[in-house]
Amino acid sequence: MTVHGPRSERLAASADHYLYNEWLNLQKDPSYKPKWPTSYTCFHCGRQFEKPLRCSACKSAIYCSKQCAKEDWKPYAAAGGGGMYEGHKDNCAAMKEQMNRLDDFNRISEQLPWVVKNGNYYDAALTLASLKLRGTGSSYGWWAIPPGSAFAAQTYGQAYLQRTNHWNELEGWKLPEKEIPWLTFDESKGRNPPKSLPDFEDSWTSYYQWRGLPLSSPAALLLHWPLAVYRMLRELGITVGSADKRRSLKIFLLGLEKELEHIPIFGELALLFPYCDLQVVLFGASVFNASKNARKGTLAAKGVLYEYEAPKTLGGGTIKITMHTKSPYYDPAQYKERPDALIALNAGVTTYPEWFPVIIHSIKEDVPFAVTDYVDASLDECDRGIPGIISQELMRSGSRGSMPLMTAMMQGKRKKVMNEFMCPAAKAPAANYLPSGSNAWVYIVNAGAASQDQNLNGVLEVD
Repeated sequence: MTVHGPRSERLAASADHYLYNEWLNLQKDPSYKPKWPTSYTCFHCGRQFEKPLRCSACKSAIYCSKQCAKEDWKPYAAAGGGGMYEGHKDNCAAMKEQMNRLDDFNRISEQLPWVVKNGNYYDAALTLASLKLRGTGSSYGWWAIPPGSAFAAQTYGQAYLQRTNHWNELEGWKLPEKEIPWLTFDESKGRNPPKSLPDFEDSWTSYYQWRGLPLSSPAALLLHWPLAVYRMLRELGITVGSADKRRSLKIFLLGLEKELEHIPIFGELALLFPYCDLQVVLFGASVFNASKNARKGTLAAKGVLYEYEAPKTLGGGTIKITMHTKSPYYDPAQYKERPDALIALNAGVTTYPEWFPVIIHSIKEDVPFAVTDYVDASLDECDRGIPGIISQELMRSGSRGSMPLMTAMMQGKRKKVMNEFMCPAAKAPAANYLPSGSNAWVYIVNAGAASQDQNLNGVLEVD
């Protein structure tokens, strides 16, 4: 299957050129409202259209017509006898409350001078286009956007992982040298390591200062991936090692998709976990497909996909990334090895049934499990959906292993926190205007015993 074909690249290049010109128009006239080459999606009927109508109460839900807004207000029957949908009346107040968090999202973006504001939102696509970092194909390095067909075919990372070697940092980042978060340090060339073990507050500004990056660097638009993993492990109470006693950690990173396009940036975790040896195992349909189609000698065919060791002065943390190649999804019933934590980025854990056995396994075996998601509303769905998933398992399995499941079912709301290391720009609104960003929220599916009495302090002073 051709993933990066000439036609798809021409179409993407046309759209990116359009967005760049829209950004230029915005520079000439700050009151200009950029127009998008994509359409909105009706919150009720799912139809795509160009001129959105908003709910007048929550200012979030988007409709194609007054008729759709009226029909969506009260509960209604799904087509084909598929049950009932709740009406917008039942979630309008919650969506209005979530809209109040837009200022918090914007404050994260406002730390970095290059993020482009479009109306009330800081926009990721427009920001990348303004920096000429948005496009498909190898000329964009780790910024390259997979064609839309990659999602349907689950072929993220396919082209990149068929290379024989990873790009070096100049090839991958496509940035001026002073704006690259170097991992291959060379002080004679100004590629300086941090001056201390991790010592920063929960903000991009503080992180940039510790990392020695100028605020002009757009690196946060990719660094949010490893930083989101770091933040989830913190919330799960995963501790680091010390100079006297190293620690080994095994992390299962589940449901990999877009992340496969820039695996080397996860080397950042070796700096963030000093005196630790991290073994990260990747699971997902795109991971499986890349390995299945791997040619001899390519990255996807290697036993170790990526490894990196931090300087001894920074704790000498190591990371080794491997791919699970035997099945498309993590199946706890088949894969018996126990990790220190299960992690998933932008997961949607109650949306896709592949997650259900993972949720049950993490609770029954007390394996710490954390995810990120784009919007707060998705986590409200998790709070409502997880008890139902547990209930189905109890009905299926009876009393076997029921105590931890019953305890978890009665838990109610699970811990969620806004991730200060989210992508510092939002997605363009589609079916609603809720504040949304990649890895915006951290959600604890199962805390695990470790988080009850441990915090990520030790050699890290992070709070």
